[in-house]
Amino acid sequence: MCSVQSIQLFLCVLLLSIFRPAFGHVVAGSQKSGAEQVSVSQRSNQYYIRIAKANDYGVSLNYFDSFDAQEKDIVLLNSPVMNVKVAQAPAQTIVLIVKDSQLANIKNIRVEGHAADIVLAAPKGIRCDGCSIENAERVTLATGTITSDYGELETIKITNGSMEITGDGFSATDLSLLDIAAGHVLVDAPFRTNMRGSLSTRNHQQVKEIDEAGELDVSNGDVQIIVGQNHFRYSDRQSNAYYKNFSIKDYASLYALEITHSGTFAVGNLHLESTYDNGIVFVGGQVRVQGAWAYVGRYNDQSIVPLESVKIKANGNIYLSDQIIAANQVNIESTSAVEVRALSAGGRYLLDSISAAEVNIAAVGALKNLGAITAESVYFSAKNIINEGDIEATRELYLNGKNGVANQYGGVILGENIKLTSDGNVINGQLYPFKPSEFCTSSYTRALNSSYSAEVGGKLAVPPLKGGCGKVAVDSLSAYILGQNIKVNAYNFINANPYEVSKNNYTDPELKLDFIQSSQVVVSAESILELRLKERFWNMSAIAESWTGNVILQVPIIDNERYHIWADTYKAVIGDPNGTHTDYFTQYIKVLSPPARINVGGSLVLNNNSLNNEHSSVEVRKDITGSVKNVWMEGLQLREIAEKTTVTQHSRRYCTRRVFHHCIHHHTDHWKTSVTALDKNVPTAEYPFIFYVDGHIYEGFGSDSYVLQNITFGPYATSYTPPPLPTSKPSKYVPIFNGDTTIFIPNPSYREGE
Repeated sequence: MCSVQSIQLFLCVLLLSIFRPAFGHVVAGSQKSGAEQVSVSQRSNQYYIRIAKANDYGVSLNYFDSFDAQEKDIVLLNSPVMNVKVAQAPAQTIVLIVKDSQLANIKNIRVEGHAADIVLAAPKGIRCDGCSIENAERVTLATGTITSDYGELETIKITNGSMEITGDGFSATDLSLLDIAAGHVLVDAPFRTNMRGSLSTRNHQQVKEIDEAGELDVSNGDVQIIVGQNHFRYSDRQSNAYYKNFSIKDYASLYALEITHSGTFAVGNLHLESTYDNGIVFVGGQVRVQGAWAYVGRYNDQSIVPLESVKIKANGNIYLSDQIIAANQVNIESTSAVEVRALSAGGRYLLDSISAAEVNIAAVGALKNLGAITAESVYFSAKNIINEGDIEATRELYLNGKNGVANQYGGVILGENIKLTSDGNVINGQLYPFKPSEFCTSSYTRALNSSYSAEVGGKLAVPPLKGGCGKVAVDSLSAYILGQNIKVNAYNFINANPYEVSKNNYTDPELKLDFIQSSQVVVSAESILELRLKERFWNMSAIAESWTGNVILQVPIIDNERYHIWADTYKAVIGDPNGTHTDYFTQYIKVLSPPARINVGGSLVLNNNSLNNEHSSVEVRKDITGSVKNVWMEGLQLREIAEKTTVTQHSRRYCTRRVFHHCIHHHTDHWKTSVTALDKNVPTAEYPFIFYVDGHIYEGFGSDSYVLQNITFGPYATSYTPPPLPTSKPSKYVPIFNGDTTIFIPNPSYREGE
């Protein structure tokens, strides 16, 4: 009954006069009676709901046969003045339980009176089109059934119902905690829990103010969206997952959790999770958890500070096709694959796909980045890591691909301290000047020198693809790994630039290499470059360098070579009718790639079995230390050769029959002889190896074998012969001359004390 006090009597009479039974679409259930029974009244564009009496835990359980607001506001009366059912104590948690067969369609929900948590449980599904929630510190929207123990809210058993946010979206700027738990979630509209704020200056100090008309975002609200038929624990906001397969036919959707391009988020903290075995999480709208400042909320008399982080977790694939901007961390975990797609900023520039202080991505399957990821620190771990976008870290950058790491087709890896690890291969660049179709296969087996004929010599460093493989054109063949310190731990490290120029005939213009394309694959450390590999460092027409520090190569085999070089021989013959002629052999380059380059700003520290430097360059500013058993270096020299063949005619007349000493029949024999002489043999072009050391080469370099030679493709090829050693007292090092380049190697004849 109404209070006898005047003010309360006035309000009570007023409410009784405006309330009338609701014959609309929010209909109270009949599961309870008396004070435990919810009642619904309607006036104008609002439903007034007198919630049921709260139990000893402060939980008010309210059952509904229908909960379709149809564009009307829902007012939950939690004031003792306006609802005598809560006269003894307002509810702390208001639970709205919708009949299993009915969808819940909500617009605006407001708690009138004492603020309370709201739990809406609708097993069949929830629809939100321009909905909002006010005067609630915590909100839970679930497609499930309530389980309570002794009146305390325990768990919500999630069904396969769908939660859909469309139209004008969702807004709740009063709350601190928001949980959405459903069998399927679609966000196709703006989603906002952030407040608005403004900055003003008072007494020469900047003042932060919450202002609905302000233009600044103020971070507020910890938002969690979990999909899967699991048990959601209300007490700690966690799920007891029961791993079921996501069924596309149940939802007519490929994705268990789908955020479309229209589904933009402005929240204080965001957790997205799918507990399905194969449920895909698709984030296609912008997620922003970065405000001008963070609003400190309250829940159960405790401060709630938005973490301004994003966590995405799934037992299926995760696809990101719009921006995630976080002030703190972005954590992504998948038992399958993760793909970050590119966002064009116009031209060849990219918008940041992920921007945060720290980015952590872990995938049991493949991790593929096509976009731009920027952070202070980046940590990736996956079965395979493929980067064809930008990964930039101002501090640590760590990529661990169990089976392989590839930075290719325009990929950039930039960081202060970079570490790449794999049980397989780490590749910077690509093996072919196109992208092979997915069914193509090849191995990284080294291709051998091959001679196609006596007059032709060529070498393609990579193995040819198997027949029938498709070739996909790409926009860029560049690949850059740039850092202060770079360390690679892997089976092989392949640094490959597949750039080449070619001509069909000798008469075509001379081949010229483009400088930009010749330098488009680079691993460059400002200080230390360290490669610790189990098998091989393969540098093909690419650059590996340190600017000021040492290069440490602890690897059995080093191959420093051009990606492709092919010399052919053009033959011309000039002669006279007598048969005297001159054969002109002119060697020319038919296919050419730039030299591979290893540039060392400090010392080169080696621990290798073999070092092969073919038509390429190694330059060391200081010393070479460590040990290399076998050293092989070769260059290419082109020559012009002329062979003159002189033909001489001969004849002899003799008698073939005599009678009485008189010749009665004669015969004349005619023959010719030829002499071939080398008329010309001069070099016309050189593609030498370069091995330049400013400091000293210490003992142990080429301890088992040391071979230096020029190779000439075509006839009369000869190997390079070093000049004879001096006969005087042997020196500790001997010079080896290769064109204009001189290197020094340990003298095997040198003995200490001699």
